Amino acid sequence: MLRLRGRRAFFYARTALVLLVFAAACVASHADTPQPVVGVDEFHINYLMLNPSATWKITALRDELVAGGYAVREIRDPISGAELADCDVLLVTTPQDYYDYTELDAIASFVSGGGGVLFCSNYGTAPWSPICQEFAQSLGFSLDNNSATDMAHNSNSYEYWISFTGSSIASGHPLTKGVSTLQSYRTSTLVPSANLTSIASTDSDAAPPSRPTIQACNYGAGRVIVSGSPLYFADPVPNRDIGGGRKADMLGLTAGNNRRFAYNAITWLAGASARPLVSVSLPTSVGVAGDKIEIDGTVCDAGLASYKIEYRPSGSSGAWTQLGQALTSCVVNGKLGEWNLAGVPAGDYSLRVTAANATGGSYSATALVHVAYALSKIADIAAKPDGAYVRITDKEITTGTDDLIGRIYVEETDRSSGICVLTSAPALRGSLATVTGIHSAASGVHALTAVDITTRSNPSSGRIAPVGVSNRSLGPKTGASTAGLLVKAWGRVVGPESNGFTISDGSGTAIRVLTSYAAGTMSIPANGSTVAIIGAGGDYAGQPAIIARQAAQVLAAP
Repeated sequence: MLRLRGRRAFFYARTALVLLVFAAACVASHADTPQPVVGVDEFHINYLMLNPSATWKITALRDELVAGGYAVREIRDPISGAELADCDVLLVTTPQDYYDYTELDAIASFVSGGGGVLFCSNYGTAPWSPICQEFAQSLGFSLDNNSATDMAHNSNSYEYWISFTGSSIASGHPLTKGVSTLQSYRTSTLVPSANLTSIASTDSDAAPPSRPTIQACNYGAGRVIVSGSPLYFADPVPNRDIGGGRKADMLGLTAGNNRRFAYNAITWLAGASARPLVSVSLPTSVGVAGDKIEIDGTVCDAGLASYKIEYRPSGSSGAWTQLGQALTSCVVNGKLGEWNLAGVPAGDYSLRVTAANATGGSYSATALVHVAYALSKIADIAAKPDGAYVRITDKEITTGTDDLIGRIYVEETDRSSGICVLTSAPALRGSLATVTGIHSAASGVHALTAVDITTRSNPSSGRIAPVGVSNRSLGPKTGASTAGLLVKAWGRVVGPESNGFTISDGSGTAIRVLTSYAAGTMSIPANGSTVAIIGAGGDYAGQPAIIARQAAQVLAAP
């Protein structure tokens, strides 16, 4: 007879399944092995929720699994064979509603057929205790339903906040690879059994002593892990009340090696369907020949065989070039390797990290690296295509972020060329700037959008002075270009504009003076007055312009 308990009758008709698949920003991934799916039971009111507004949740682990190439599916309906058909792992964290016998049978069949189950009980004798006991016993485990304490091995002097180290953690098991410390928050213990492997246990001076807190086993073709606490996998909860007027941060997934254990658990439970968790992040994705690109990220699998790092030109279908030797150690949120760009031509490259496990499962994650042109002269930028990455070194800032908002101008000391650099990074007038940026050209005026800019003090006591120019000689279309150069021009104000004003010196060319980029308030001189203006040569709507560095000097009133 079908057993309906709690909210089962009310929700039984629900059929919505939410597939949560998040793309890691700026990282493209290629799956060699089909994507494993982790199903998270939300129907039975689990202790750890995927609801971002919940106090106790499991969203961080979900997001990290997805970033590493796994899918996470939220199960909002009763468990059945059909519900689990596309899952490789089922995650259950302290359910507070009973499972029907048909559900328990479906879960047992799922594991027997090769699936994996991670089940977490919780502390003490509580309303969920009989629910958890029934679930655990259906898979061959048994809970003590107590709250273990350890006065000697704990965190924050809180006896329920147990730290497991040394002999309390099983050695030689795939689940404990790279795990030297685990930290739980109010765990129940489990009944020892010759058919089960103890993964973590209380110390000899704990209460109860030398009792398992995490166990694992093979079950048919599948695998099961049962934990006395779900909080190894939980999002951190800051400023948690731990009794006696004391509060402390409950670190959850981030405590000790809990994260590594969680990754080991998921990849081990996935069994034959497993593939390594792989994600890549680059502290900087741009360099020039001779620079070193640090490659960070995660490669983790309880049965990791090796991983390798390769590159090839972006968009190419040619062979990959491997960097160094294959590596065999898991890395969690750390340095995977390094790419020395010595001898690498300028251009865009795909960087790929590929990992494989002992059962042949593999997964790759890629990132884009830009090798910039290292140019000695600003004028050399003009020969590079739009979108090219370039680097210029130690160019004097003639107009800085102390003058303008969102842009600076740099110039050669011989005043042969200058360029606008779009940046919000602090870069003060008179300093020397090394700029790595993306080249663009509009209306013949070249500019760089900075992706990195560093400055240093200028050892020279002299500073680049503005070049005096007539209105006619300004702009890129009349002989030698003054675009990007620090210039000084004179003229009569012939009209105020919404973004500045216009001057004319009678040579037949009117010059727009742009004041809208100024870091401070810049007054507009009266129409008809004669002024001198200092700023950077530029362009406005295809016509020559000056980006004012400072307020106009009024030479004569109208």
